[in-house]
Amino acid sequence: QTLSRSVNVLIGVGLLAEPLAFADAGWVGGILLLVFCALVTNYTAKMLAAMMKQDRTSATYADVLIKAYGPWARETIYFLFVVELATFSVATVTLFADSMASLFPRFSSLFFKLISYLILLPTTYLPLRVLSLTSLLGIMSSVVLLAVLVTDGLIKKTAPGSFWEPMATSIVPRWGRFPISFGLLMSGFSGHAVVPSLYRDMAHPEHFASMINVAYIIAFVVSVVFGVFGYLMFGNSVSSEITRDLASTVGYPVALNQLAVWMVAINPLVKYAIANKPLVTTFEHLVGLHKPVAPRRIHRVRYYLLRPAASILCVGLAIAIPEFDRVLAFLGSASAFVICVIGPVGAYLIPLVVAGAERVLCWFLLVVSIVMASVGTVWSFLPVEEAGLV
Repeated sequence: QTLSRSVNVLIGVGLLAEPLAFADAGWVGGILLLVFCALVTNYTAKMLAAMMKQDRTSATYADVLIKAYGPWARETIYFLFVVELATFSVATVTLFADSMASLFPRFSSLFFKLISYLILLPTTYLPLRVLSLTSLLGIMSSVVLLAVLVTDGLIKKTAPGSFWEPMATSIVPRWGRFPISFGLLMSGFSGHAVVPSLYRDMAHPEHFASMINVAYIIAFVVSVVFGVFGYLMFGNSVSSEITRDLASTVGYPVALNQLAVWMVAINPLVKYAIANKPLVTTFEHLVGLHKPVAPRRIHRVRYYLLRPAASILCVGLAIAIPEFDRVLAFLGSASAFVICVIGPVGAYLIPLVVAGAERVLCWFLLVVSIVMASVGTVWSFLPVEEAGLV
Protein backbone atom coordinates (compact mmCIF):
# COMPACT_ATOMS: atom_id res chain seq x y z
CA GLN A 1 0.00 0.00 0.00
CA THR A 2 2.81 2.41 0.86
CA LEU A 3 4.55 1.51 -2.40
CA SER A 4 1.43 2.29 -4.44
CA ARG A 5 1.01 5.63 -2.62
CA SER A 6 4.65 6.48 -3.27
CA VAL A 7 4.37 5.65 -6.97
CA ASN A 8 1.15 7.67 -7.19
CA VAL A 9 2.94 10.69 -5.72
CA LEU A 10 5.92 10.37 -8.07
CA ILE A 11 3.94 9.67 -11.25
CA GLY A 12 1.95 12.84 -11.75
CA VAL A 13 1.19 15.64 -14.17
CA GLY A 14 4.91 16.20 -14.78
CA LEU A 15 5.02 13.17 -17.07
CA LEU A 16 3.15 15.04 -19.79
CA ALA A 17 6.01 17.52 -20.20
CA GLU A 18 8.86 14.96 -20.18
CA PRO A 19 9.18 14.96 -24.02
CA LEU A 20 9.41 18.77 -24.02
CA ALA A 21 12.09 18.59 -21.32
CA PHE A 22 14.10 16.28 -23.58
CA ALA A 23 13.59 18.68 -26.49
CA ASP A 24 14.89 21.57 -24.36
CA ALA A 25 17.81 19.64 -22.85
CA GLY A 26 18.74 17.43 -25.81
CA TRP A 27 19.42 13.71 -25.55
CA VAL A 28 22.54 13.99 -23.41
CA GLY A 29 21.26 16.74 -21.13
CA GLY A 30 17.82 15.15 -20.79
CA ILE A 31 19.14 11.76 -19.72
CA LEU A 32 21.75 13.24 -17.35
CA LEU A 33 19.28 15.64 -15.74
CA LEU A 34 16.66 12.93 -15.31
CA VAL A 35 19.20 10.61 -13.66
CA PHE A 36 20.41 13.47 -11.45
CA CYS A 37 16.90 14.42 -10.31
CA ALA A 38 15.96 10.80 -9.59
CA LEU A 39 19.14 9.95 -7.66
CA VAL A 40 19.22 13.17 -5.64
CA THR A 41 15.57 13.10 -4.59
CA ASN A 42 15.83 9.39 -3.75
CA TYR A 43 18.82 10.21 -1.55
CA THR A 44 17.07 13.11 0.20
CA ALA A 45 13.94 11.02 0.80
CA LYS A 46 16.15 8.62 2.74
CA MET A 47 17.64 11.62 4.56
CA LEU A 48 14.17 12.58 5.79
CA ALA A 49 13.54 9.02 6.95
CA ALA A 50 16.89 8.95 8.79
CA MET A 51 16.10 12.22 10.59
CA MET A 52 12.66 10.90 11.57
CA LYS A 53 14.25 7.75 12.92
CA GLN A 54 16.43 9.88 15.19
CA ASP A 55 13.47 11.97 16.38
CA ARG A 56 10.37 9.85 16.83
CA THR A 57 8.23 12.88 17.73
CA SER A 58 8.43 14.20 14.16
CA ALA A 59 5.36 13.25 12.15
CA THR A 60 5.39 15.65 9.19
CA TYR A 61 7.83 17.30 6.80
CA ALA A 62 7.39 20.58 8.69
CA ASP A 63 8.23 18.86 11.99
CA VAL A 64 11.51 17.53 10.60
CA LEU A 65 12.70 20.86 9.20
CA ILE A 66 11.49 22.97 12.14
CA LYS A 67 13.38 20.62 14.46
CA ALA A 68 16.55 21.18 12.42
CA TYR A 69 16.29 24.88 11.54
CA GLY A 70 14.41 26.11 14.60
CA PRO A 71 10.98 27.74 15.19
CA TRP A 72 11.88 30.70 12.96
CA ALA A 73 11.57 28.40 9.93
CA ARG A 74 7.90 27.60 10.58
CA GLU A 75 6.43 30.46 8.53
CA THR A 76 8.97 29.92 5.76
CA ILE A 77 8.03 26.25 5.48
CA TYR A 78 4.31 27.06 5.44
CA PHE A 79 4.94 29.69 2.75
CA LEU A 80 6.82 27.13 0.63
CA PHE A 81 3.90 24.71 0.99
CA VAL A 82 1.45 27.40 -0.10
CA VAL A 83 3.59 28.17 -3.17
CA GLU A 84 3.93 24.48 -4.07
CA LEU A 85 0.26 23.61 -3.59
CA ALA A 86 -0.97 26.76 -5.35
CA THR A 87 1.34 26.19 -8.32
CA PHE A 88 0.30 22.54 -8.52
CA SER A 89 -3.36 23.61 -8.44
CA VAL A 90 -2.74 26.07 -11.28
CA ALA A 91 -1.08 23.28 -13.26
CA THR A 92 -4.10 21.00 -12.78
CA VAL A 93 -6.48 23.74 -13.96
CA THR A 94 -4.35 24.31 -17.06
CA LEU A 95 -4.08 20.59 -17.75
CA PHE A 96 -7.83 20.10 -17.43
CA ALA A 97 -8.60 23.04 -19.73
CA ASP A 98 -6.02 22.09 -22.36
CA SER A 99 -7.18 18.46 -22.37
CA MET A 100 -10.82 19.46 -22.78
CA ALA A 101 -9.86 21.88 -25.57
CA SER A 102 -8.14 18.97 -27.33
CA LEU A 103 -11.33 16.93 -27.08
CA PHE A 104 -13.60 19.82 -28.08
CA PRO A 105 -11.51 22.06 -30.38
CA ARG A 106 -14.46 24.36 -31.07
CA PHE A 107 -13.93 25.77 -27.58
CA SER A 108 -10.76 27.46 -26.39
CA SER A 109 -8.65 26.53 -23.39
CA LEU A 110 -9.68 29.86 -21.84
CA PHE A 111 -13.34 28.83 -22.01
CA PHE A 112 -12.66 25.62 -20.12
CA LYS A 113 -10.55 27.45 -17.54
CA LEU A 114 -13.50 29.73 -16.83
CA ILE A 115 -15.99 26.91 -16.41
CA SER A 116 -13.45 24.83 -14.48
CA TYR A 117 -14.22 26.98 -11.45
CA LEU A 118 -17.80 25.73 -11.40
CA ILE A 119 -16.59 22.14 -11.74
CA LEU A 120 -13.65 22.27 -9.34
CA LEU A 121 -15.16 24.22 -6.45
CA PRO A 122 -17.73 21.57 -5.41
CA THR A 123 -14.98 18.93 -5.25
CA THR A 124 -13.15 20.93 -2.57
CA TYR A 125 -16.04 20.30 -0.17
CA LEU A 126 -15.86 16.51 -0.54
CA PRO A 127 -14.42 14.60 2.44
CA LEU A 128 -10.80 13.55 2.01
CA ARG A 129 -11.76 9.91 2.57
CA VAL A 130 -13.95 10.08 -0.55
CA LEU A 131 -11.20 11.69 -2.61
CA SER A 132 -8.67 9.13 -1.38
CA LEU A 133 -10.73 6.36 -2.99
CA THR A 134 -9.84 7.84 -6.37
CA SER A 135 -6.08 8.01 -5.68
CA LEU A 136 -5.44 5.10 -8.05
CA LEU A 137 -6.93 7.15 -10.89
CA GLY A 138 -3.60 8.94 -11.25
CA ILE A 139 -1.69 5.70 -11.75
CA MET A 140 -4.39 4.33 -14.07
CA SER A 141 -4.38 7.41 -16.28
CA SER A 142 -0.58 7.32 -16.54
CA VAL A 143 -0.59 3.61 -17.43
CA VAL A 144 -3.31 4.12 -20.05
CA LEU A 145 -1.52 7.13 -21.53
CA LEU A 146 1.75 5.21 -21.66
CA ALA A 147 0.05 2.29 -23.42
CA VAL A 148 -1.62 4.65 -25.90
CA LEU A 149 1.66 6.46 -26.59
CA VAL A 150 3.48 3.21 -27.38
CA THR A 151 0.56 1.84 -29.41
CA ASP A 152 0.26 5.02 -31.47
CA GLY A 153 3.98 5.08 -32.17
CA LEU A 154 3.92 1.48 -33.39
CA ILE A 155 0.74 1.78 -35.47
CA LYS A 156 1.70 4.93 -37.38
CA LYS A 157 4.36 4.30 -40.02
CA THR A 158 5.10 7.88 -41.06
CA ALA A 159 6.10 11.08 -39.28
CA PRO A 160 5.00 12.85 -37.22
CA GLY A 161 4.17 10.59 -34.31
CA SER A 162 5.85 7.37 -35.43
CA PHE A 163 8.61 5.18 -34.00
CA TRP A 164 9.37 3.94 -37.51
CA GLU A 165 10.06 7.43 -38.87
CA PRO A 166 11.31 9.57 -35.94
CA MET A 167 11.17 13.34 -36.10
CA ALA A 168 14.31 15.51 -35.97
CA THR A 169 15.89 15.55 -32.51
CA SER A 170 19.06 17.05 -31.06
CA ILE A 171 21.98 15.75 -29.01
CA VAL A 172 22.72 19.16 -27.47
CA PRO A 173 20.31 21.45 -25.60
CA ARG A 174 18.34 24.37 -26.94
CA TRP A 175 20.41 26.73 -24.81
CA GLY A 176 17.76 29.44 -24.67
CA ARG A 177 15.31 27.02 -23.02
CA PHE A 178 17.75 24.64 -21.34
CA PRO A 179 17.18 26.00 -17.78
CA ILE A 180 13.44 25.41 -18.17
CA SER A 181 14.16 21.69 -18.36
CA PHE A 182 15.56 21.80 -14.80
CA GLY A 183 12.12 22.44 -13.35
CA LEU A 184 10.26 20.26 -15.85
CA LEU A 185 12.30 17.19 -14.90
CA MET A 186 12.50 17.92 -11.16
CA SER A 187 8.72 18.42 -10.93
CA GLY A 188 8.29 14.72 -11.66
CA PHE A 189 9.99 13.83 -8.38
CA SER A 190 8.39 16.44 -6.10
CA GLY A 191 6.75 14.26 -3.47
CA HIS A 192 8.86 14.88 -0.38
CA ALA A 193 6.15 16.76 1.50
CA VAL A 194 4.39 13.41 2.04
CA VAL A 195 7.51 11.27 2.63
CA PRO A 196 7.32 11.58 6.44
CA SER A 197 3.70 10.41 6.51
CA LEU A 198 4.63 7.47 4.26
CA TYR A 199 7.45 6.58 6.65
CA ARG A 200 5.26 6.81 9.76
CA ASP A 201 2.45 4.79 8.15
CA MET A 202 4.72 1.84 7.38
CA ALA A 203 4.25 -1.25 9.55
CA HIS A 204 7.98 -1.93 9.13
CA PRO A 205 9.74 1.43 8.65
CA GLU A 206 13.09 -0.34 8.50
CA HIS A 207 12.06 -1.36 4.96
CA PHE A 208 11.55 2.26 3.87
CA ALA A 209 14.81 2.45 1.91
CA SER A 210 14.06 -0.64 -0.19
CA MET A 211 10.45 0.48 -0.71
CA ILE A 212 11.44 3.96 -1.89
CA ASN A 213 14.08 2.45 -4.20
CA VAL A 214 11.42 0.33 -5.92
CA ALA A 215 9.07 3.33 -6.19
CA TYR A 216 11.82 5.43 -7.77
CA ILE A 217 12.81 2.70 -10.21
CA ILE A 218 9.20 2.48 -11.40
CA ALA A 219 8.86 6.27 -11.65
CA PHE A 220 12.21 6.62 -13.42
CA VAL A 221 11.43 3.95 -16.01
CA VAL A 222 8.02 5.50 -16.74
CA SER A 223 9.62 8.97 -17.03
CA VAL A 224 12.29 7.68 -19.43
CA VAL A 225 9.69 5.94 -21.60
CA PHE A 226 7.51 9.07 -21.76
CA GLY A 227 10.44 11.36 -22.44
CA VAL A 228 12.28 9.19 -24.98
CA PHE A 229 9.25 7.88 -26.88
CA GLY A 230 7.50 11.25 -26.95
CA TYR A 231 10.64 13.03 -28.15
CA LEU A 232 11.28 10.43 -30.86
CA MET A 233 7.71 10.65 -32.11
CA PHE A 234 7.35 14.44 -32.22
CA GLY A 235 10.93 15.72 -32.06
CA ASN A 236 11.78 19.34 -31.39
CA SER A 237 8.23 20.46 -32.24
CA VAL A 238 6.68 18.50 -29.35
CA SER A 239 4.06 20.37 -27.32
CA SER A 240 4.22 21.13 -23.60
CA GLU A 241 1.63 18.38 -23.09
CA ILE A 242 2.08 15.17 -25.08
CA THR A 243 -1.70 14.68 -25.10
CA ARG A 244 -2.05 17.71 -27.40
CA ASP A 245 0.12 16.02 -30.02
CA LEU A 246 -1.68 12.70 -29.67
CA ALA A 247 -5.07 14.38 -30.07
CA SER A 248 -4.09 16.53 -33.07
CA THR A 249 -2.04 14.04 -35.11
CA VAL A 250 -3.84 12.34 -38.00
CA GLY A 251 -3.48 8.57 -38.34
CA TYR A 252 -4.06 7.42 -34.77
CA PRO A 253 -7.03 5.37 -33.49
CA VAL A 254 -9.42 8.17 -32.53
CA ALA A 255 -11.30 6.29 -29.79
CA LEU A 256 -8.09 5.09 -28.13
CA ASN A 257 -6.59 8.56 -28.02
CA GLN A 258 -9.79 10.14 -26.78
CA LEU A 259 -9.87 7.62 -23.92
CA ALA A 260 -6.35 8.65 -22.89
CA VAL A 261 -7.12 12.37 -23.10
CA TRP A 262 -10.37 11.92 -21.13
CA MET A 263 -8.49 10.16 -18.33
CA VAL A 264 -5.86 12.90 -18.30
CA ALA A 265 -8.65 15.51 -18.20
CA ILE A 266 -10.53 13.85 -15.33
CA ASN A 267 -7.44 13.17 -13.22
CA PRO A 268 -6.77 16.88 -12.43
CA LEU A 269 -10.27 17.22 -10.96
CA VAL A 270 -9.35 14.79 -8.19
CA LYS A 271 -5.80 16.04 -7.74
CA TYR A 272 -7.01 19.64 -7.50
CA ALA A 273 -9.39 18.86 -4.66
CA ILE A 274 -6.74 16.85 -2.80
CA ALA A 275 -4.23 19.72 -3.14
CA ASN A 276 -6.78 22.42 -2.27
CA LYS A 277 -7.47 21.10 1.23
CA PRO A 278 -3.88 21.32 2.52
CA LEU A 279 -3.50 24.60 0.59
CA VAL A 280 -6.33 26.17 2.59
CA THR A 281 -5.15 24.60 5.86
CA THR A 282 -1.55 25.75 5.34
CA PHE A 283 -2.72 29.26 4.46
CA GLU A 284 -4.74 29.33 7.69
CA HIS A 285 -1.59 28.49 9.67
CA LEU A 286 0.39 31.10 7.75
CA VAL A 287 -2.03 33.95 8.56
CA GLY A 288 -3.12 32.67 11.98
CA LEU A 289 -6.71 31.66 11.19
CA HIS A 290 -6.17 28.24 12.80
CA LYS A 291 -5.94 29.75 16.29
CA PRO A 292 -8.92 29.12 18.62
CA VAL A 293 -10.25 32.68 18.47
CA ALA A 294 -13.94 33.17 17.69
CA PRO A 295 -14.14 29.59 16.35
CA ARG A 296 -17.61 29.91 14.84
CA ARG A 297 -16.73 33.03 12.86
CA ILE A 298 -13.40 31.59 11.76
CA HIS A 299 -15.09 28.38 10.69
CA ARG A 300 -17.51 30.35 8.52
CA VAL A 301 -14.66 32.32 6.94
CA ARG A 302 -12.76 29.13 6.23
CA TYR A 303 -15.73 27.25 4.87
CA TYR A 304 -17.49 29.92 2.83
CA LEU A 305 -14.69 32.25 1.74
CA LEU A 306 -11.24 30.65 1.73
CA ARG A 307 -12.01 27.69 -0.53
CA PRO A 308 -13.83 29.72 -3.20
CA ALA A 309 -11.16 32.43 -2.95
CA ALA A 310 -8.38 29.87 -3.37
CA SER A 311 -10.12 28.43 -6.42
CA ILE A 312 -10.65 31.88 -7.95
CA LEU A 313 -6.96 32.64 -7.42
CA CYS A 314 -5.83 29.37 -9.02
CA VAL A 315 -8.11 29.78 -12.04
CA GLY A 316 -7.05 33.41 -12.40
CA LEU A 317 -3.37 32.46 -12.35
CA ALA A 318 -4.02 29.70 -14.89
CA ILE A 319 -5.57 32.31 -17.20
CA ALA A 320 -2.74 34.81 -16.60
CA ILE A 321 -0.04 32.14 -17.16
CA PRO A 322 -1.51 29.90 -19.88
CA GLU A 323 1.66 27.93 -20.70
CA PHE A 324 1.64 24.56 -18.94
CA ASP A 325 5.42 24.20 -19.30
CA ARG A 326 6.04 27.55 -17.58
CA VAL A 327 3.84 26.61 -14.62
CA LEU A 328 5.49 23.21 -14.33
CA ALA A 329 8.99 24.68 -14.69
CA PHE A 330 8.26 27.12 -11.86
CA LEU A 331 6.84 24.29 -9.73
CA GLY A 332 9.99 22.26 -10.22
CA SER A 333 12.55 25.05 -9.85
CA ALA A 334 11.06 27.32 -7.19
CA SER A 335 9.37 24.62 -5.14
CA ALA A 336 10.60 21.09 -5.79
CA PHE A 337 14.30 21.93 -5.62
CA VAL A 338 13.76 23.73 -2.29
CA ILE A 339 11.42 21.21 -0.67
CA CYS A 340 13.00 18.05 -2.07
CA VAL A 341 16.71 18.90 -2.02
CA ILE A 342 17.78 22.19 -0.45
CA GLY A 343 15.60 21.91 2.67
CA PRO A 344 16.42 18.28 3.56
CA VAL A 345 20.15 18.55 2.75
CA GLY A 346 20.52 21.70 4.84
CA ALA A 347 18.68 20.07 7.74
CA TYR A 348 20.85 16.98 7.41
CA LEU A 349 24.04 19.07 7.61
CA ILE A 350 23.05 21.17 10.64
CA PRO A 351 23.72 18.60 13.42
CA LEU A 352 27.35 18.30 12.18
CA VAL A 353 27.21 14.50 12.39
CA VAL A 354 27.79 14.10 8.65
CA ALA A 355 31.49 13.78 7.90
CA GLY A 356 33.95 12.81 5.21
CA ALA A 357 32.85 12.11 1.66
CA GLU A 358 29.15 12.30 2.52
CA ARG A 359 29.54 15.83 3.86
CA VAL A 360 31.34 16.90 0.68
CA LEU A 361 28.56 15.28 -1.38
CA CYS A 362 25.88 17.09 0.61
CA TRP A 363 27.54 20.48 0.11
CA PHE A 364 27.97 19.76 -3.59
CA LEU A 365 24.29 18.86 -3.97
CA LEU A 366 23.28 21.92 -1.97
CA VAL A 367 25.29 24.35 -4.10
CA VAL A 368 24.29 22.76 -7.42
CA SER A 369 20.61 22.68 -6.43
CA ILE A 370 20.62 26.32 -5.33
CA VAL A 371 22.12 27.35 -8.67
CA MET A 372 19.72 25.21 -10.70
CA ALA A 373 16.70 26.35 -8.66
CA SER A 374 17.64 30.03 -9.04
CA VAL A 375 18.37 29.89 -12.77
CA GLY A 376 15.37 27.66 -13.48
CA THR A 377 13.00 29.94 -11.56
CA VAL A 378 14.20 33.04 -13.40
CA TRP A 379 13.96 31.27 -16.77
CA SER A 380 10.39 30.16 -16.08
CA PHE A 381 9.40 33.85 -16.26
CA LEU A 382 11.60 34.93 -19.17
CA PRO A 383 9.95 35.29 -22.60
CA VAL A 384 12.72 33.25 -24.21
CA GLU A 385 10.88 32.66 -27.50
CA GLU A 386 10.13 36.33 -28.02
CA ALA A 387 13.70 37.26 -27.15
CA GLY A 388 15.02 34.98 -29.85
CA LEU A 389 16.89 32.81 -27.39
CA VAL A 390 15.64 29.46 -28.69
